[in-house]
Amino acid sequence: MFERRLNNGEIMRREWLIAYSPSTGNVYCIPCKLFSKLKTAFQIGFSDWKNSSSRLRDHEFSEDHMRSITIWSTKANASCRIDCTLVKQQEEERKYLRRDVLN
Repeated sequence: MFERRLNNGEIMRREWLIAYSPSTGNVYCIPCKLFSKLKTAFQIGFSDWKNSSSRLRDHEFSEDHMRSITIWSTKANASCRIDCTLVKQQEEERKYLRRDVLN
């Protein structure tokens, strides 16, 4: 459910499907929950496990989901974030640790 197989056999993780609520037993599409104006099953909580493959595929390729993913990706871009300086600093520290400390 959290991964899909591409036509070339490669397995791709569904990064957008990252919210599971144990208390309700539902999964949520975070970008659609945040940015969609439509009320879809993945926005209000999806739990139709029997039909999950087809419903995920339909949702993943829907126009509204793609629009929400685009907005989410744009806002997740480090240069557009309010904490872009902090993000850059963390990245520099990671590079330093990988280059100088771990080697």
